[in-house]
Parts: sequence; C-alpha cells; structure tokens
Amino acid sequence: MNFSNSIKYSGLSSFSPNSVYLAIAKNTSLIIYDNEELKVIQKFSFPNTISNFLWSPDSSLILMAFYKSGLCEIRSISNPKWTCTINESQSGIINCLWTPDSRKIILFNDFNVRLSIWSLVDKSTVYINSPKFNDKCITFCEKGNFMALGERQSGKDYIGIYFTGDFSLVSHFQVGTFDMCDLIWTKDATNLIVIDTPLEVKFLVYSPTGNLIFSCEPYLYGLGIEIAKLSNNSHTLGMGFNDGIIRLYNCMSNSFKEIIELNHNINIITNENLVTVFKEEEISSHGNDKNKRGLNINNNFNKNYTKYVECSFPYKLNQNNKLKSLQGIGAISILEWSLDSKFIASKYDAFPNIVFIWETTTLKLHTVIVQLNNIKNMKWSPKENILLIVTENSKLYTFTLDNVYIIELVSDMNNPFNAINLQWASDGKSFIVSDKKQMLIGHPNILENNLNQDENVNDNINEQNEQEEENENEHYINNINNNENNFNNIENNDNEEEFNNNINNEIYNENEEQEQE
Repeated sequence: MNFSNSIKYSGLSSFSPNSVYLAIAKNTSLIIYDNEELKVIQKFSFPNTISNFLWSPDSSLILMAFYKSGLCEIRSISNPKWTCTINESQSGIINCLWTPDSRKIILFNDFNVRLSIWSLVDKSTVYINSPKFNDKCITFCEKGNFMALGERQSGKDYIGIYFTGDFSLVSHFQVGTFDMCDLIWTKDATNLIVIDTPLEVKFLVYSPTGNLIFSCEPYLYGLGIEIAKLSNNSHTLGMGFNDGIIRLYNCMSNSFKEIIELNHNINIITNENLVTVFKEEEISSHGNDKNKRGLNINNNFNKNYTKYVECSFPYKLNQNNKLKSLQGIGAISILEWSLDSKFIASKYDAFPNIVFIWETTTLKLHTVIVQLNNIKNMKWSPKENILLIVTENSKLYTFTLDNVYIIELVSDMNNPFNAINLQWASDGKSFIVSDKKQMLIGHPNILENNLNQDENVNDNINEQNEQEEENENEHYINNINNNENNFNNIENNDNEEEFNNNINNEIYNENEEQEQE
C-alpha cells in the first residue's frame, strides 16, 4: 500500500463519480487534480470561502456553494470559460443537491421553507414548499426518473413523489409516522421504506401510490432504529436498533419478513462460535513486527507501535470505561455492507472500540477486531472485500478475508495526523484518509501492482538474457567457423606458396643445368 504526501485542505475533498478527478477545497480556492498522477487540471478561485462542493453525477460539472452569501457557482471541467451563478441571497441556502441527470440543481432554503430546482438547460425554476429536512428524507429511485420527498404539513408527515423531468407531482400521501426520519427506495422502485424517529420502534413500507404494504414494530418500549441501509444487491435491508441488535429483512417480496437478528450483546466468545478475534496491542520494538496473522507496516518513526494478536478462547469482551460513547449506550452507530453483500461491518456503542464483522451467508459472527481507541469510521472497498478502519490516530487499520494489517501513516511531530474520515474512489484504486486539516491519498493495490511489475521486469530480463545467450552462442559458432575458414585459407595459402617455391626451384635448377652444358 502506497500513500501520497500530506495535503493540507479546509475539510472538503471528493473524488469524481468516474474516479478520474480529485477535488480539494482550500478556503477560497478549489483545485481539480488528475487522480492518477495528481497533476493540477483546473483551479477555481472565489472571493468567499467555499462552504461545500458537489460533483455532478456525470463528472463533467462541479458545484460550489457559499451558504453565507446565498450563492452557488457551477464550473465545467472540460470548458473553463463556461460559468453559471445562482443567486438565492434573499431566501438563503443551507444545502444543495444534483439531480441524477446532472442538468438540474436542488437548493434548500433557510428554515426548510421551500426547495428550489434550477435547470441549467432552459434556466427554469420549480419550487416545492415545506420539505421536512435538507439533508435526508429526499431520495431518487435507481433509474433517476422519480424523486421521493418527505414533507411536513400541519404537524403531520407526508411523502411527495415527483417526476424528475419537469418535477411535476405524481403522488402525494400521508404516512403513519410520529416523526419521519428517512426514506429508502427499493431497487425496483416499487416500494418506499419509511423510517420513524428513534423514539418510536417502527418502520413502514409504502407503494409509490400511498398504499401501506408492511408495518414493523419489533418491540414496544425503548429507543428504536438508529441506522438503516440496503445491501448492495438490494436483496436485504439491514437495520441497527438501540437494543444492540441488527435485524435483517428480506426485500425480495412484499412481506419484508425478518431473516435474522445479529445480536451484539456478547460477553464471552468461545471456540464453538468459530469466530476469529484480533486484538490490538502496544509493542516496544521498532520496525516491522509480524505475529501469527497480524502485520504491522511502519512508514515512519512513531514510537507508539502496535500490532494485532490473535486471541485464544474463551475471550471476554469488556467494555472500556475510558472510551465514551458518542451516540448513547446500546446504539448500532455504524453499519456497512461489503461489495458482494456477504459481510456486514458494524460498531456497537456499548463496545465503541470493537469492530464486529458478520457473514450473511452463514448468518453468524465472522471476526471481532478489538482496537485500543474508539472507532471513528470504517468503509468497505467498492471493488473488493477490503475494510478500512480509523480510530483518530496516525494509523490505518485494514481487514481482508486473509489477514489484518496496521499501517503507520506518515505524520509530522509538530502536526500529528489523527485520521477520522475515509472516502473510496468508485473504481476502488484509491482512497482518502483525512483529519480536519490534512489528508493522504492511498492506493491499496500498489503492492500487487509492484509484484506484477517485478514479475514483468524479471520476465523481460530473462528474455534479454536468453537472447544475449543465443547471440553469444551464435557469435561463438560464427567465430569458430571463421577460424576454421581462416585456418583452411592459411593452410591453402601455405600449400600454394610451397608449391610455387618448388616450381621456382625446379625452374632454377633446369636453367642452371643448361648453363653448365
């Protein structure tokens, strides 16, 4: 695994959806880099500090929002001369979104009074009143032709279904929630999953026309749903509740039958559970330290080295009282599906320093990773089963199906690196690990690429050696043939010279005899 040098930024960075570009905001400037070579492609400067920026889904445009001034600037990557400015200074801006066709922009006004849809093609504007939130309860179906929007009118929750071509209202209905918190489209756009407030242990499923298809309330008393995510294959809905249980529901039919409960309230792990437990421990040695299955890769001279140790059974999970929960004891605060939907990585706030990895094919716990510090973030690769974990220190933790790794990130003693955020490029070839002021770009396949390059180099060297050897042998044979020819020529020349001498001697003797006579 290889990393770039530390890059300072103002907390905003993002890969383009096609993974070709990388955008980094530095106060009033936005710099566009080539993702592979990190060369500057474009640089945009503005008079105000950039509050947020968003790539268009087709990666051709980029939107910069300035919330304090109520302005939005849109720029083209391929045509720097093309510009667009949207002024909402009177009503204000608190959030912005792209539509799936990359040709319209949705702006949320102050106090959620309304949202406005601006067209970049015909400069038209559509307004929708009373959106419930500015950052959730708005979702597009997979094809992008319909938008579901949560609305709040007269103290009651409603859902509006809009056609994204002209944002005309298709369907509008009231939902039976106390305080709707989120909306999720199913893959075929036939159902809408409505999540109620954590104060109510309930979620509902509606058709786009407003028919109630399913209602679920697993238990009556206590806090409810903390997080809900659809699997990448859209077959299963995973919901993390405040009782420490992830409940999986089947989305392939309208029954939404519960499949299994993944209970995190585990005190002792025995050998019968067939679970692998890795624990991070401090080490005093410097350099690489490899245990039975864990690996520590050191890139700098940080003294706080750690390694993974595979624990023996029975292993007791103890709550660390020094680590404080961020969202309340008992909540499932992180739930991440793997690319193939065969694994779930989760964080249970009763054990905030432990990563639980569940295997959905066996519906059992697969691996437990016990960290020294509190889990801040973790993300699966979008192309393979690689899980990255950060715990607000100068280390990056990596889980694969074969091994676990601890990678020391390069940091300055005067400006230590405390990783809290992770972001993958859509092609899985690079990722961003960052804290509040600086970031690093990593490439997970660099070792494999280097090995392949080394193999190719060795093959080329072997081919060159074989060719040189053949050339040497041929040259040697040619030399031998030339020597033989030269020897034959010399021998022939010697014989010819001897023959000529003999003839001359004979002629000389004959002449001498004639003179004597």
